[in-house]
Amino acid sequence: MKRSYYFLFFSLVLILCFVSQSCKKDPVINPYDKYKPLPDSLSSDSLDPVSIQGLHENIFKPTCANSGCHDGTFEPDYRTIESTYNSLVYQGIIKNYFTSPLLYRVKPGDAANSMLIKRITEDIDGISGVMPLVVDPKSDWLTKKEEYIANLTTWINNGAKDIMGNASSNINLLPQMSGFYVSMMGSTTSFSRNTAGVCLIPSSSDNIDLYFSFLDDITNSSSLTVNEISFSLSVNNFSSALPASLTIITPFSDLGFSGMPVNFTHKYSFPNLRSTYPAGSQVFVRVKIKDDVNPAVSIPSGESLPIIIQYFSFIVG
Repeated sequence: MKRSYYFLFFSLVLILCFVSQSCKKDPVINPYDKYKPLPDSLSSDSLDPVSIQGLHENIFKPTCANSGCHDGTFEPDYRTIESTYNSLVYQGIIKNYFTSPLLYRVKPGDAANSMLIKRITEDIDGISGVMPLVVDPKSDWLTKKEEYIANLTTWINNGAKDIMGNASSNINLLPQMSGFYVSMMGSTTSFSRNTAGVCLIPSSSDNIDLYFSFLDDITNSSSLTVNEISFSLSVNNFSSALPASLTIITPFSDLGFSGMPVNFTHKYSFPNLRSTYPAGSQVFVRVKIKDDVNPAVSIPSGESLPIIIQYFSFIVG
């Protein structure tokens, strides 16, 4: 009787051990564990303080885009990098000097005649006050005011370059990027990005779609011309890349670079990705577009911010 009891007991133990091992999930393999960080030249840990993105992060967003101020209620609109740039550069002035009025909020190459600098350094009409009128507790404007004014002045005098690193020499601004992402072919659901902002292509996806959103101050995005796309394994060397054509699509809304909804109007379908780029490849993307006035512009350009160059790339899983 006792022997039967022990036999039954050990049999139950063996069964429980077997069930326990059977219920354990296989370890999840992350296809990007072997991802190597980008070189230091493409680090996104710090922003150039005299770039439009650095100025937006340090000044316009925490100091000026307060509720009821420049939060889209009235211009300039400092909610995003794109809205900041497009409502400042070569844009007309609402409040101006009574005599000898200036022409633009920001006049590229001429900080001394840009109203932006005047509004943050003097009371232009004796009743409007010096901007910012109210400093948000999250802003360090009061402690870094002189440094920030110097950075704004440098940005303007250096040509008031946009997020692509392009200086506008014409009142009609150059087209800009406002969004880019990659998805499985036939889907508009974007793949995820790593902490460096690079799109990650899952190992299960060999056919992909690339979607683009552009912004121009005058030309409708769907009316932009040239519409070429090139790929390279080099960060900035596209000399041997053969351009292909972007397709103009029915616009749809999704989140753009600044985290705000934008209209995506262009697409490129890339079948059999791995027949061109093996797993582990980091592929950099460059597009060329043209508005109704300016010469064709490359996005990103060799002068673009490092974080933009990363944003316009993907890693084949």
